[in-house]
This record gives sequence, structure tokens and C-alpha cells, in this order.
Amino acid sequence: MERFIEFANTSSFRRELIARVDAYFIEHGKKKRDNISLYIKALIILAWTGASYYLLVFKADSVLEALLLSLSLGLALAGIGFNIQHDGNHSGFSKKSWVNRIAGSTTDYFLGASSFIWKQKHNIRHHPFTNIPEGDSDIYSSFLMRVTPDQKHYKIHRYQNFYLWILYCLVHLRYVYSDFQQLISGTISKWKMPRPKGWELATFIMGKFVFFSFTLVIPSFLHPIWQVLLVYLLVSAIISLIFIVITQLAHMGSEVEHLDVTKVIPNEWAVHQLQTTADFAQDNKVLTWYVGGLNYQVEHHLFTDVSHVHYPALAKIIKEVSEEFGVRYTVHKSFIDALRSHYRFLRDMGRQGLRV
Repeated sequence: MERFIEFANTSSFRRELIARVDAYFIEHGKKKRDNISLYIKALIILAWTGASYYLLVFKADSVLEALLLSLSLGLALAGIGFNIQHDGNHSGFSKKSWVNRIAGSTTDYFLGASSFIWKQKHNIRHHPFTNIPEGDSDIYSSFLMRVTPDQKHYKIHRYQNFYLWILYCLVHLRYVYSDFQQLISGTISKWKMPRPKGWELATFIMGKFVFFSFTLVIPSFLHPIWQVLLVYLLVSAIISLIFIVITQLAHMGSEVEHLDVTKVIPNEWAVHQLQTTADFAQDNKVLTWYVGGLNYQVEHHLFTDVSHVHYPALAKIIKEVSEEFGVRYTVHKSFIDALRSHYRFLRDMGRQGLRV
């Protein structure tokens, strides 16, 4: 962790969490990774993606078919992001590093975003410093978005709870193309990052080549380029909206903390994660399956290298320990409740600093 961001010393709360989670895996004889259901799910989602792509590019011959298959492909690709690349890039897919590397590289080949740069942003900047302006790279996504008290207030922010939903649709495009700028500059926002070398650089180059070949080059041999570009933008927008909404609900809500840059971090790291993260729709098994357990963000933040298939079980443990230690554990009952919280948060942050 960086020197200017220091947490309080690890407390008995975190030690108790770790002890009970370890005991759970020992008692039930379960593996933290290499879960067979995760491999089956990965195959299902990859087959879904392949079928959607084939039908869209080679079989669709009407606007309605193109729209429906674009939706299907966007949902499937977002599913890869939620379930395969996410666990892989957190080393939570398998205990074998080469399996995690393959799973993680699906973001390069299927989504067109660099897994190397994704890990720099997500694993190194976001996870350790969640909702801390001087550490979390997600805080500085755009001047059009005000999500912390220390960010400068512009008049346009008063309407961010309306226009950001449109900008959310551009997030995937930004990831795909900002990779080149960040590779050249060696920076992410205001932070320096190491440049990829060797296999990581090769994956970066090959990932872009494969992604653009399948999304733009191959379809252009079969369809007018303007149709290819429209479908490309539509699928990208679907991926963006689904992915950003699911991830934003965990940290950008009115019930979690958003620290001012001037504040000293008063809590130990594990407590901080519970105060800046929220779960939602824990009883929705279909949603949990599709989003790779990312509705259990508290569990993910505390145990990043554990496969997401275990999050529902870990949630019960974390809830018990949190109640015993008096630590707040925020859970929105439904997806709609979490969505409302996010909307209120954007509205309130947009109004701060203005006379209303």
C-alpha cells in the first residue's frame, strides 16, 4: 500500500473473519478455487457467446434479429467479464497460475480490454483503497462525475443523476481505447504504472488484434460497414451499461462511506471495506449466477482470491462476525433498492455546493 494512505492496525475483527472462513472450508471439505461448477458455468457462458456471435454475424437477416442477437451477445460478453475474467484476474478461478492467466485473458480476447491494465486499475488501485480519493482510480473516472466530497463541484453535476446513465453506455469503449493511451504514457489517471513486458505485452497486442478482427474485420466482409459499426456500438453499450451498473451499486450508494481526501483512515482495512461496500439482492439466485457473485461485493473485497461460488456461504459468516463486533454490514434487499440508492447518491452529490 502507498505510504500516504495508512489504515489502523489489523484488529481482532479481521483475524476472526479469516479464522472462521478458513474453518468453513476445512469443516466442509471445500476448495477455495477450482470449483467444478465454476468451470461448467464458464463453458456455458462461452458457448452462449459463440452461438450469439455466429447467429448475429452469419445468420441474422432482419433488424429485429440483429437487435435481439446483439442483446444476447452483449449479455454473454458481460457474463464473461463477471464470471471468468474477474475471478481469473483475482487468482480466484484456480490455484494454478496458468489457468488464472487464461481465464483473465478473456478480457483481452473477448472484451478487447487489457487484462494487465485492468489489474493495475482494479486490483492495485481500487481494492486496497476503496472509495479513498487519493488511492482509488475509480474515483477519478471523469470530471463529469462527482462522487466524493472533495471533488470540485460544477453546475453540470446537478444533472448527473440523469446524464450519467448515457455516459455509462460508453464505459466499454473507454476501456478498449484508453488502454493505448495508458500503455504509451505509463500512467493511470494521475498514477504511474509499470508497462507490460514479455507475455503480458504479447497478450495486450494479440488481444487487440483478435478482438478487432472478430468485431469489425470479419463482419465487414459480410455486411455494410455502417451496419457493422452500429452493431458494434450497440453491443458495446449493452456491455457497458450492465457492467457499470452492477459494479457501481456496490460502492456508489447513499448508505456507504465516501471519504474526504483530508481525512485520516480511522479503521483497519477490513472494517473500511465493510463501510465502503454494500451487497444487494442476496436472495436472487439467478442474478447471483449471472453476475458472478458481484452482488456479494463485501465478500469479494474481503476474500478476493476465493471463487465467487462461495460468496453466499461467506456472507453468513461475515454477517455473524460483523454483528458480534458491531461493524456495519450493508445489504440492499433487492437490485431495485440498490439502484435507488445509487440514484439518490448521484443526485445528492450533484446538488452539494449549489443552492437548491
